[in-house]
Amino acid sequence: MKILKKLIRSLYKRLWKEEYSKIKNLHKIDKLENLSFLNYWVDYLQNNDINKKIEILLQNTDKKSQETVNIIIKRIKLLISCYGNKDIVYVNVNDIYTEEEKLNQKESKKCIKSYKNKNCLPYNFYAPNILYNHCGLKEIQFVKNYIKGKDFIDGGACIGDSAFILEKYYSPNFVYAFEPLNENIKYINKTIEMNSLKSIKPINLGLGIKTEKIELSYDPVNISSTSLLRDNSKQNEKQTEKIDITTIDNFVKENNLNLGLIKLDVEGFESNVIAGALESIKKYRPVMLISIYHTPKDFFEIKPLIESLNLNYKFKIRKCSPDTIYFETMLIAYPKELES
Repeated sequence: MKILKKLIRSLYKRLWKEEYSKIKNLHKIDKLENLSFLNYWVDYLQNNDINKKIEILLQNTDKKSQETVNIIIKRIKLLISCYGNKDIVYVNVNDIYTEEEKLNQKESKKCIKSYKNKNCLPYNFYAPNILYNHCGLKEIQFVKNYIKGKDFIDGGACIGDSAFILEKYYSPNFVYAFEPLNENIKYINKTIEMNSLKSIKPINLGLGIKTEKIELSYDPVNISSTSLLRDNSKQNEKQTEKIDITTIDNFVKENNLNLGLIKLDVEGFESNVIAGALESIKKYRPVMLISIYHTPKDFFEIKPLIESLNLNYKFKIRKCSPDTIYFETMLIAYPKELES
């Protein structure tokens, strides 16, 4: 059957080159799996002055940040216009990705292949935004000396891939890898074992705005998208686990950390985590790598919140995975004087 399909594809490609080219470049987006975030955007666009929001967001950022934001807003509006009542949306990748993204896609594939060959992770989940772009740290290599030897908080550590990168390239004192699910903690420990890592401390807690215990639903087949904000699990595979939540401020105080870096990818709970970290941010002025793609509220409002602290931060906005339309967009924040 595979040979027959290959022959049919080859014949189609030779006889109808133009049509084949269009089909080959179609990027399929399943409504249920990947477009649910658009509901948040539709509401946000209707209830806010988006031009004003964009203006505030782009203050104190570089030219590439401005280009990134404009491209993302354009893509979001395109997806909303295609969305409607369709179960599946097709968009032409040539209409979506920039030439820089296409080039980076090739480079990231080489990078991912290299890590796969080294067999450095216990789960077949090799994320370009982490392994290729280091959650945005590749954009600000000048902060290395500032964070060297300090404590890092990795919020949403999943299988330990981001903690692995942070230890491997950025010389922390310790990386505190926060992950609320017991199953993922097992993966983090396996990652530590496979790579003989010395500076990673798995912390079986979630992060938030206050100390509490909650019940979390998750899909064991798709462990990377578990969210405290919304239930992404499929009903027939749904599992629940009671988890403990703490705040960054409490953890930093209780463990006397010298905080150098905060990385957050907590599936839409980022605003809550930042609200529970304000005292630590004021005291230590850490470098911050914050996912802002899960909700438009995060996208537009986390940066102004940090700016309101008047800590003289500089910001970059980057989409750290070249093969996604919008996902893995990060807010990169660092003390302004580090640029000089």
